[in-house]
Amino acid sequence: MMKPSYFVFAFMFFLTLSAVAQDDKTVDVKKQIDEKKFVFVAEYARPLRGGNRYLSTRYTVHVSGDSLVCDLPYYGRVHSATMNPSDAGMSFTSTKFDYTVKEKKKGWDVAIKTQDRNPSVRMNITIFPNGSSSIYLNATDRDAISYTGRVEKK
Repeated sequence: MMKPSYFVFAFMFFLTLSAVAQDDKTVDVKKQIDEKKFVFVAEYARPLRGGNRYLSTRYTVHVSGDSLVCDLPYYGRVHSATMNPSDAGMSFTSTKFDYTVKEKKKGWDVAIKTQDRNPSVRMNITIFPNGSSSIYLNATDRDAISYTGRVEKK
């Protein structure tokens, strides 16, 4: 039978290991944001109109130093019709965009605005130290939409 002091010691040891693992994850997430190399994986879509939608298919936003590849579904009102049938959802690639990072008390806000897409798209990505995140996406030709998910290594 384990003595109470051993139990307390074992508990403190595992608590310390957990804190070290969390700190490592935080450093890793921060490094990915600073290097502009991460992938946002959407789990829920939250349209302006209607209810939340669970996404069973893998939808992503890839951010790498010189490119932004967005492949997200869109649920909402489009204000101008497109002539290109492959322009469904929020699927685009941008190689010219503004990227700014603002550190918050618990995480980071990443603001991205495309410059080579008409109409331009603005993304506000909130990333927490554990990798959970959300994107608020706004384009001038559509209703705004947000997504929740997680950030993974590229």
